[in-house]
Amino acid sequence: ETEPHITVLYGIHTERSSRIRRALEGVKPFTIRLGKSSIFKNADMDVLKVEVNSPDLFSLNEKLSESLYNTQTHSEYKPHVTLAYLKKEKGDKYKGDKAFADEEFEAKKVVFSAWNGVKTPIRLKAEPTSEEP
Repeated sequence: ETEPHITVLYGIHTERSSRIRRALEGVKPFTIRLGKSSIFKNADMDVLKVEVNSPDLFSLNEKLSESLYNTQTHSEYKPHVTLAYLKKEKGDKYKGDKAFADEEFEAKKVVFSAWNGVKTPIRLKAEPTSEEP
C-alpha cells in the first residue's frame, strides 16, 4: 500500500466533494487509537492491517452512510489501517504484532477519494471556543 489509510465509508455514489463536505459539517477532529496487527485473506492476497479503536469513527461511518447514497459490500463496519497487500499466505507471520499498539493520533481531516481517482482533503473543524471575560 502506497498510502496507508482508514476507510470511513466505501461505495459512495458521487464524485462531488461538495456533498462529502456538507455531510461532514459539524464533525470535529477526533482521536484514533491503534491496536495490534492482523490480516484478512482474499482470493488473491493477504491484506495486512492494524486494528483501530475509535467510537468517533463508528459515528462518522453511520453519519456518512445515512447522508450519502452508497452501496455496502460488508455487513459490518470494522475500521482498520490498511498497511500492505501481501502475497497469498504470507501474512500469518505478522498477525498479533504490537508495534503500533496504543499509539494515538488526532484525525484532523478526511480525504475523499472519488471513483475517478481525484482525492480531496476535507478539514474537520473544531468548534470555536468562547473566551471568558
